[in-house]
Amino acid sequence: MVNSGTLPNTVESQETGVYKMSFTPEEAGQQKVEIIFNQEQHPGTKFKSFYSPWIE
Repeated sequence: MVNSGTLPNTVESQETGVYKMSFTPEEAGQQKVEIIFNQEQHPGTKFKSFYSPWIE
């Protein structure tokens, strides 16, 4: 879940027990990422990501 479920994301199974999550920020700034599986937050997976657009 990204930003309390307000930012669309995808999750793909890579192999048994391994998943790939991706999302595209809609605006610059901090994103809050939480991994929830079977209605429970996975320990140690509440973290923040920061997005800044590329400036040339």
